Amino acid sequence: MLIRSWNLFHGNSVPRQRAEFLDEMLRLAGADDPDVLCLQELPSWALGRFTAGDIAARPRIGPLPIPAELGRRLTDLNHGLLRSAFSGQGNAIQVSPRLRVLAHETLTLNPRRFRAAQSVALELGPVARLGWAKERRIVQALRLAEPGGRTFLVTNLHSTSYPADERLADAELLRAAWFAVSTAATEDVVVLAGDFNVRAARSRTRPYEKEEGEQTQHRLASGEDFTWPMAPGLKGEPIDLRQTPENPHYLDHAATLLDPARTWEWVTAINPKKRLILGYLFKREEYPWLQYWGNYPPTRKMVRGMEFGTQPFDVPRREAISTGAMFETPVYRWLPAKSKITTRFLVFYARAPDGFEKVDDVKIENGQIVIEDRAARKKVTLAASLGTQ
Repeated sequence: MLIRSWNLFHGNSVPRQRAEFLDEMLRLAGADDPDVLCLQELPSWALGRFTAGDIAARPRIGPLPIPAELGRRLTDLNHGLLRSAFSGQGNAIQVSPRLRVLAHETLTLNPRRFRAAQSVALELGPVARLGWAKERRIVQALRLAEPGGRTFLVTNLHSTSYPADERLADAELLRAAWFAVSTAATEDVVVLAGDFNVRAARSRTRPYEKEEGEQTQHRLASGEDFTWPMAPGLKGEPIDLRQTPENPHYLDHAATLLDPARTWEWVTAINPKKRLILGYLFKREEYPWLQYWGNYPPTRKMVRGMEFGTQPFDVPRREAISTGAMFETPVYRWLPAKSKITTRFLVFYARAPDGFEKVDDVKIENGQIVIEDRAARKKVTLAASLGTQ
């Protein structure tokens, strides 16, 4: 089964031109005859060409809806400049004649009630809330059957792109995953495809076997992949790992593969009430993994750990070597005989300004550590005493 996903950017090129290249893109995407082709950012006038085409944003001039064909003619004036200003957009799935379509469903990823609840949970500011409401996002689901009888549930989504706070896309992705799992039949192979607009960092809850009589219970699903910080709970519900549970009797354990595109990575703990920040800054090539664990017993003697290292979980050496890799990345590092490995990292402890609620990024700029809360538009700048070479 070959399933391909591609954001077609309304047929625009890079750099943008007046003309559009939608037909050329579609020919290229289907040249090797994939079984399923999942497409995002298609103009509304093109959606009828596919097995399933669903509109996310309707064509309009300002607040006034217009026919799709009129949106096309207006956009023809300059595709690179106008893009989706008049044409609207949606997602589409093209299915090979080799497969049979059994069902077709859609779900809005960012309806008003969902945004309102998540905005409170994520403590979003007014700018982020407005950005999230700007454009409707959807997920499609097609249930498909092969000639041999095997069935698939293929979903296709395009999450909100909001670089100032990537948790918006994370929340939509988890909503789409929950929709897919809830919609699928027991025997279906579930596929989540599309443009997720999430970072390259990947996370997984630690696999475990349930033990009867435990006073402290697991609240995370075992061995499930997710995007930090929203981890899947036992029933698939999203859980923000940064927050302390209201009714503590839980044990959390997860690991994150840090973003390979970054030279420096970081981990912080912040107490907004006392306005204190503690953090570490380290080279990603030396420490690719971040292990998170939280012990929240009923006694309320709670402990939380965030450990950067060369392996994702605290397992014996033999188990780490036999595992080999996770997310196509080694889970151990060799120290050859009669050799040395030298690493260094920065630790910082600072007072946050009023209104500084969370840490979105930590960077090295001009020999200084810059800690940023984007929603609050506040920064903390510290001298990096050890240097960054």
